[in-house]
Amino acid sequence: MFLAGHPNHQLVFMRIWQIDSNYLTTAFRDFYDENNLNITRILDVAQDLKVSNPEVGPRTQSNVYKFLQILEALLEVRPFTFALDVAALASRREYLNLDKWLQDHANRYHEEFLHSVVIFLAAKMDSEKTCRLSEAPIESRTMPLNAHVVTVILRFLRSRSARCNSL
Repeated sequence: MFLAGHPNHQLVFMRIWQIDSNYLTTAFRDFYDENNLNITRILDVAQDLKVSNPEVGPRTQSNVYKFLQILEALLEVRPFTFALDVAALASRREYLNLDKWLQDHANRYHEEFLHSVVIFLAAKMDSEKTCRLSEAPIESRTMPLNAHVVTVILRFLRSRSARCNSL
């Protein structure tokens, strides 16, 4: 109900974040699992939480820190496909350095993360292919990636494969 756009969603989400941030990130992941296109709403809500803290003004360092905390928490949610979709959209909105994030996650999670990146790209390509090759117009099941994000991900995978081949 609150993820769909209830007028009091900011207060509710801020309070949930304060009480149990894990619960909120799990709710976001479940909302994403219902429909991958919900990723835009999830990032919008995270951004709204940054500016909804009544204890501090709308443009304070504390608000930016709060958003970064929420974004970092979303970027750690498993499965990695959720985190990758958050990262791709956050990068597109210039909230995140995608290349650095990919490198950091690959260093921390190794093959498990790299495998997830490949699965993520394959799912995005399949969705895009289905939409483009369909005779009747159909709506995409996922948020499409822009050219810059695809370039960053492919460059990242190429650099990782070069490292693996040199070992």
